[in-house]
Amino acid sequence: MRVSVALFTAMRAVPKALVQRHLPIVLGSVLVDEDAATVSPKLQLSSLQMEIKGQIRHFLVAADPKVFPGRTPRSDSVLGVGGATNSLLAWAPRNDVSSVLDLGCGGGVQALAAGMHARHVVGTDILGRALDIARINAALNTDLVVTGRVGTPATAALPQTAAQSAKNRRNATVLALTGKRATKGDVTPACNKFQWLQGDMLAPEAGRTFDLVVSNPPFVIEPAGSLTYRSGGRPGDSLIGELVRGIPAVLAEDGCAALILNWEVRGDWQQPWQQWLQGLPLDAWVGRRELLEPWQYVQMWLRDEGLTPDNPQYQQRFTAWVQDFAERSVSGIALGYVLLRKNSGQVVRRFEDAAGRAPTSEYAEHLWAVFRRASAGGLRQDSLEKSQFVVPRDVTEERYYRPGAEHPNVIMYHQGGGTGRQEQVDTALTGLLGACDGTMSIGTIIDALAQLLGQDRTALTDQLIPTVRDFYWWGFLRDRSEAVDCNDSDA
Repeated sequence: MRVSVALFTAMRAVPKALVQRHLPIVLGSVLVDEDAATVSPKLQLSSLQMEIKGQIRHFLVAADPKVFPGRTPRSDSVLGVGGATNSLLAWAPRNDVSSVLDLGCGGGVQALAAGMHARHVVGTDILGRALDIARINAALNTDLVVTGRVGTPATAALPQTAAQSAKNRRNATVLALTGKRATKGDVTPACNKFQWLQGDMLAPEAGRTFDLVVSNPPFVIEPAGSLTYRSGGRPGDSLIGELVRGIPAVLAEDGCAALILNWEVRGDWQQPWQQWLQGLPLDAWVGRRELLEPWQYVQMWLRDEGLTPDNPQYQQRFTAWVQDFAERSVSGIALGYVLLRKNSGQVVRRFEDAAGRAPTSEYAEHLWAVFRRASAGGLRQDSLEKSQFVVPRDVTEERYYRPGAEHPNVIMYHQGGGTGRQEQVDTALTGLLGACDGTMSIGTIIDALAQLLGQDRTALTDQLIPTVRDFYWWGFLRDRSEAVDCNDSDA
């Protein structure tokens, strides 16, 4: 263990004799350089735990070392598990699907996660070196026993004991790092569900469609960016527009794309998306997470590449970068989450402030269901009145009273999931939400409320239905058939 930590966590050279004694598997592999006396790491290993649909997996991820102040990353760096990686891992929907595309896959972390709920995963990147590391990661994390020998097609997965799993992981690691079988008769690693293709943007996927696309593309908006892993080589945010316009060609009907992006703002932050989406067969949910001023954005990404204010290059780069934004009338840069769905019918678009909390895959799955419902006319008033909704358990109610008052003067609903919204509600809406247990339709609840409150039924419907629609979008209400962690889930 100490040898592993010294090599692949601390990134220190280790005497070769120690490696031969405690970790011989890495000798002669792509992970290290070695001479007669020492072994030095070329890549850093980190651990990642993922839980998808109740299944927990622990991944081992190889990548370039993290960048610290004063160190400049190589132009073809392959990042490990960082903030943006974790954000996309958390955001991507985890529905069981046939095929997933990890666009701009880097070291393949998103592809590995997708492998837990997809039958086939394609990872693409413009950097051949990134694909090499993705292949290593796929093999390092293979723990299925598959029939057949090396060089023959895999035919079936077999049940395995803990010892078999450990043996197979070791054999897969040997194959990944050295290209050699560990012992005679070893089985093949089951990493054949992954395919790695090199090319720019959507070019490698021409003619193919997928049920799910996940991407954290090189979205950093900078003049003449030299770091391929974060700079797309296009002026401004034109890469984002190019990606959005190309997405319909690689999505199957009803397929979704989960993206994390930056885009330039000149006034209304929604305006670029309205232009990019115009005429496209895409439903869209766009959540703005942050809105940074140009100088804040520049500072953030200069730190990302290891530059600090005491570095002579810092002020020069800072000034040129901010000046570029000013010359193009950019007032801010938005950072956000996007879910797109291929829909050849009537499309629906939704723009939200998602500053409350980062949305998760559970909310992305809900939005996917909302898109489908909207396509079937399920958000019309007549359909909503027939719907049986439930309130998820992450939703809580808070009431404020004046001293001695019998009734609250403020009622708030708080959301633990979704985007962490907080909404003030009135008496009628409180009554409706309290009655949403999945047994009565919205129309039936409104009938009862109209009688209880002594209000006109039509007027009360006109008041409540638009809010019910919003609350369904936001996740305060869920369809009974969709709900998993809701009030009736124990029934």
